[in-house]
Amino acid sequence: IIDDNLCPLVSIETYKDDPIPFFDKLPKSLFITDSNGTIKMKRAMKAKRYSHLDLALVSGSTTAISVVHKELGDTGETFYVTDFIIKIQTTDILKVEKILDLYKDLKYKAGILFESITADQFQSVSLLQRIEDLRIANKVSRLSLDTTANPFKAVAALVSQGVVKTGRNPELI
Repeated sequence: IIDDNLCPLVSIETYKDDPIPFFDKLPKSLFITDSNGTIKMKRAMKAKRYSHLDLALVSGSTTAISVVHKELGDTGETFYVTDFIIKIQTTDILKVEKILDLYKDLKYKAGILFESITADQFQSVSLLQRIEDLRIANKVSRLSLDTTANPFKAVAALVSQGVVKTGRNPELI
């Protein structure tokens, strides 16, 4: 389900010594700031979030991060709402530290409650261990998309049931 109130694909171009944190490159429209100056997600600010990371660290590769949450519909059905999908492209090398900093900023600056963060198996073990050690999410695990088609099948089934909401994203349509 396309929802124009949701964030479309966020594209971030970066380079090894890029001084701007990824959090600062996210659209400000994703967040609200309350009277105390606290930044929060604009939509379902108290909902638990689920994130998957597809890590790519070399020039010409694309790292992707998705963040979603669940919402109940008018008749009680569960919808899976895409908060944002970030596409990160680098001209040289992507520093894993910048991905860790993004997750820390999402948790501590924007108050996101991560229930789960998963990542593919490619070069992700160290990053996932650090995310777990910092308790950024309640559950941290590897989810290989290279060894089984089950995650793709599960998402395809949800899409075909009409329970996935996303912003207008030409790469997904």
